[in-house]
Amino acid sequence: MADTVEILVNVEQAKSYIESKRSLLVDMLANRMDAVNAMLADRVKGNLSGAVLQTQSGALLGTLMQTPAQLSGDELYASVQAGGELAPYGIYFEEGGTGYYEIRPINARVLAFMMGGQQMFAKIVNHPPIPHLPWFGPEAITAAEDMKEQLNAVFAEVLGQ
Repeated sequence: MADTVEILVNVEQAKSYIESKRSLLVDMLANRMDAVNAMLADRVKGNLSGAVLQTQSGALLGTLMQTPAQLSGDELYASVQAGGELAPYGIYFEEGGTGYYEIRPINARVLAFMMGGQQMFAKIVNHPPIPHLPWFGPEAITAAEDMKEQLNAVFAEVLGQ
């Protein structure tokens, strides 16, 4: 004599249940994404305000932008960015320089700059490498770990209900 266990799954009911949770899931995911990205933006702002780089003109800090989570089709998108075309030098601090480089005048016969409180003039300056001062990358790595934790928690909360 054989024992038999029959399992009947109503796929339409399962699909309906999952669809009923979709709106809640999307809202919670978007909220968590925005929260983690706000934390990332705050950390980067701190780094650009003296923790890693000293603010000179504020141009690099001015490029810091957080895009709130948006649903496009079946994808949620959110971002934090800084630098780019408006402050292209940011990447040099992030990655560090590779060696000395020459600076030559373009619109004048000599370069003029202040050093040690004195006006200096030179036809060529051999500038030392830009120091490696990562102001974005380490924060992005931490935020990615936080994001993974938060998004997994949302799935557990919504689908575990």
